[in-house]
Amino acid sequence: MENNNQKVIRISRKKLIISLVILAVFGLVIGIILNSLSTARMKSAPSIETGMAPLISDGRFAYPDYYNEQSDITATREFLKTSYSATLKTRDVSEVVKEVKNAIRDVEGRIDRMNSSEKYGQISFVVPKSRFEEFRSEIESLTYAKLYTENISSQNLLSQKQGIEEQTENILSTLESLKKQKDDLALKHTQVINSINREITQIRAELANVRSTMAGTTEPSVITLLRNQESSLTGQEIIQKQKLSGENNNYAVQNQNLERLIINENNNLTNINKQDSQFANNIETVNGTVRIYWISVWNLIKEYSPIPPWILIILIIIMGRYWLVRKGYLSRIELV
Repeated sequence: MENNNQKVIRISRKKLIISLVILAVFGLVIGIILNSLSTARMKSAPSIETGMAPLISDGRFAYPDYYNEQSDITATREFLKTSYSATLKTRDVSEVVKEVKNAIRDVEGRIDRMNSSEKYGQISFVVPKSRFEEFRSEIESLTYAKLYTENISSQNLLSQKQGIEEQTENILSTLESLKKQKDDLALKHTQVINSINREITQIRAELANVRSTMAGTTEPSVITLLRNQESSLTGQEIIQKQKLSGENNNYAVQNQNLERLIINENNNLTNINKQDSQFANNIETVNGTVRIYWISVWNLIKEYSPIPPWILIILIIIMGRYWLVRKGYLSRIELV
């Protein structure tokens, strides 16, 4: 029931319109300022290198050059490396950071880096690919759908795998060639040594005959001839012994060089096998980063309100005044 004793405030229509326009402009400016401050706060949040592929402007991940090499179009094998990035908004950053840590450990993942403050948190991690969907669902459940965004990117690292396979093939081919050279060297060395030893054996046999004949004669001219033969054969034996020593030394040097090259290639094979193992481990894991931002009540209302919050506030004020006027607690306003 209307109160007859209720005071009446008369306001000019023109002044009211001007006041409403000023209020609308003021509310719009305040909304823009608050939105800018919120955006600036999010952009100024500390950044931590994650070890994963960095995001570029359109939300995709930027990979190193060797990831982007084009493979043969007929090659259909897939070696997908998955990267994950998520952003959560919450009123309690420290609690959500704790929940993210627990989610990583629940799937037997590894935390690489972590940063947590009152209004910002970031965790970089690695989780097994086999349990990635389980982990992803857990992270998604930590906040409301409108406060959660994610980016999942997969890249086929076939070219990197092919590079490892090519290096392995080259090393194995080189090893096979070196081992063959070593075997051929040993065979040739044996043949040369046997030939020299036969020459030495023959010379020694002739020396024995000459010395035996020389011991059984007293003829001076014959003895002189035999001594000349003995001297010649002795010289030949010395030459053959020198050839034997030279062959052994030459073989030892060449064989040692081949053995060193074989050891180097075996080390290269060990390293490339290690790279292949690391590649396989890399493929079977997901690198990721979860960023947690504190959200104000104002921004929370903006996320869920179908109309701008400042308009909602004005409507609430108008409805509240209307109710108070109806109850007689406030004066009625009449336009003149």
